[in-house]
Amino acid sequence: MRNKLVQGSKLAVLGFAICLAMGCSSGGGHHFGGDVSKSDEPSKGTDNSSGSNPTGGTDKIAASGATAGTASAQTYVTPTGVTYTLPGVSGVMLVANANGTIDYGSNGANGYARYGTWYSTAHTTTEYFYTGENPTQGDQIPAAGTATYVGKAIRNNTPNGTPVSNGTASVSFNVDFAAKTINGATEERTGFNKVSMTGNLSGGGFNGNATSGAAKGTFTGHFYGADAAELAGMATFSGDATQNIAFGAVKQ
Repeated sequence: MRNKLVQGSKLAVLGFAICLAMGCSSGGGHHFGGDVSKSDEPSKGTDNSSGSNPTGGTDKIAASGATAGTASAQTYVTPTGVTYTLPGVSGVMLVANANGTIDYGSNGANGYARYGTWYSTAHTTTEYFYTGENPTQGDQIPAAGTATYVGKAIRNNTPNGTPVSNGTASVSFNVDFAAKTINGATEERTGFNKVSMTGNLSGGGFNGNATSGAAKGTFTGHFYGADAAELAGMATFSGDATQNIAFGAVKQ
């Protein structure tokens, strides 16, 4: 099947891309650059959403995850089999075309992690994902000390065929490496219900419980880079998927 590369000169044909400079912090590391690329062929890479670790480590939590479709490294494959390779951006990038819309962020233009949403052209399905390169292994996580991580969360809702976007909100996390705990929350603002998260570290990742208003759910994610320089993940609510978010943040 013919591959289509979404580049600056071809966006008028495939859709449009809007990069919104949202003031994301720049993370460490390097990405494999270029414009967002799209392929109609399913990815042949590793599916990390099931809990495997591409580095062969012993992490208990996957370095990539998705509510549907698959994610690995800096790539997301939609439930319909369309592959997007996601370059680093300094804010949030929105790409819309005949296959749907992908809305994602990275922890700075040179960050390892990617996080975001994809929703169908008919606005009936929204999926969330997180992924990244150079996932931090369990034995690379600091054994002591605390750290604050600051970044962005993305939420897009497409209920009943009606396009609705809550956009982005600031998010911050406090991590206690000695106690192996993580606590975080998005900002409270009009149109974006606050999500609060409380959990524990496990290997190079983390998981726990999340709340958004009356909705109760869970969150999961992973650290990336040397000394756990970045994190990314998602919070999901089985009883109210309109509260779902994907997030990324950088150690301060």
